[in-house]
Parts: sequence; structure tokens; C-alpha cells
Amino acid sequence: MNHYKLLAIVYLILASVSLLIYTIFLAEGRFVLLAVIMSVFGFSLSSLVPVCMEAAAKTVFPIPEGVSSGSLMAAANFYAVILTAIMAGLQDQSTGSMVISNWIATASLIFSVIVMSFW
Repeated sequence: MNHYKLLAIVYLILASVSLLIYTIFLAEGRFVLLAVIMSVFGFSLSSLVPVCMEAAAKTVFPIPEGVSSGSLMAAANFYAVILTAIMAGLQDQSTGSMVISNWIATASLIFSVIVMSFW
């Protein structure tokens, strides 16, 4: 299980750093830099999905892999809908800025690195 944990931590750190850089440079409006940073962010989070699926399947071994991965995807989608609604509510109505939402997302990714380190 240790190699899954190591991969998850590496991908979470990469995602946290890229989202932090994105949030800092968002106000400057450098499109090419933001596009590269979000590409790194997408690569790291997309790579994290199969690692988490495999770790979940190994953790709940007697249960079939389809049940564990299906439950994990359903929970992730439920969480995404709620988080999207909350983040949209935090949007600055006058400017449309999502800076507060970006800081919250960055903090939650950093928190998940800390939690994953002690798992």
C-alpha cells in the first residue's frame, strides 16, 4: 500500500503547488502561464484518480472492485455538486472574481496532503 500512498502524496503536492501558483498569478491575467499551470494541475489530478481507485480496491479487498470504485465515484460526484454550489455562492458578484474559491480549493488540497501523509 505504500507505493499508492507515495504516488497520491506526490500528485497531491503537484496539484497543490500548481493551484497555489494559479491563484497567485490569476489577478495578473497572463493567459499562457495560467494555461500551463492548469495543464499541470489537470495532469496531476487526472493521474490521481486511478491511484485512488486502486488503493480503495486494495483497502476493501473482499468487496468487489466495481462496488468500491463505483461508490468512490458516486461520493466524488456528490461532493463535486455541493462544492460547485458553495464556490459559486462565494463568487464576487460585482467582478465575477473567484479568488476566494481558489484559496479555499488550495487550502483543501494542502489539507489533503497533510491527511494523506498520516494515513
